[in-house]
Amino acid sequence: MRGRCRAYLAKSARQRERILATPAFAGLVAAAGGVHRVEAYCQRLLDGDESAPESPTAVDPTD
Repeated sequence: MRGRCRAYLAKSARQRERILATPAFAGLVAAAGGVHRVEAYCQRLLDGDESAPESPTAVDPTD
């Protein structure tokens, strides 16, 4: 996920919106808990916050 986050954060705001709609970033969106949570998720993940899971499988689907 770190690689996807780096790619996401390297884009402009407009490009970020479009990239999250692609299948390649579906796992990132799922891991973050939705499109509107991706930026905060990536910031936490790249800053080393342990509360940001590395993979979509670490996310509890009941949340």
